[in-house]
Amino acid sequence: MLIRKMTQSECRAGVGQFRVGRLAFMRNGMPRIVPMRFSFDGADLYGFSLLGEKIACMRENPHVCVEFDDQTNHFQWRSVVATGLYEELPDSPEHVQARRHAQEVLQKLAMWWQPATAATEARDAFVPIFFCIRVINITGHECRPDPVEASVLSNRASAAERSGAIRRFLGEVVRAPRKGAVRPKH
Repeated sequence: MLIRKMTQSECRAGVGQFRVGRLAFMRNGMPRIVPMRFSFDGADLYGFSLLGEKIACMRENPHVCVEFDDQTNHFQWRSVVATGLYEELPDSPEHVQARRHAQEVLQKLAMWWQPATAATEARDAFVPIFFCIRVINITGHECRPDPVEASVLSNRASAAERSGAIRRFLGEVVRAPRKGAVRPKH
């Protein structure tokens, strides 16, 4: 495998392709994480939710992190992490333009209001919240197969054989005593 750090422009392009991220925030001093749909305007992330735990927590502590990833196979994946600040876009005259922009950006997603508006047992009131994550930092890594793995991937039988060979090798390493190691007595 060849793992490399992605450039800023590659990270931003990647976030524009992902639709579901994992939103991390703090609650009572402990980290929490939830999957959520986001849309990206090239600079900031936009989301829509109903009033609930995550909104309450982000109101208390606006420092958040969103992780996006995709995996084609074991040798091909991307992961992008955006850190930033939660900013609520309330239904008020001074936020009309920001809410319109959020809705325009979110409309890139089919049925962007889902699953936020789905009924849940704990939902007391329908209080729609538009919000923005003002991205402060964005980083990412991607993995691609090295030349040997690329040739293996072109032949599924070879990939299965190599995987079996690696498992057998690892099993032998675990079972084999190390030089000078003393095996525990049972």
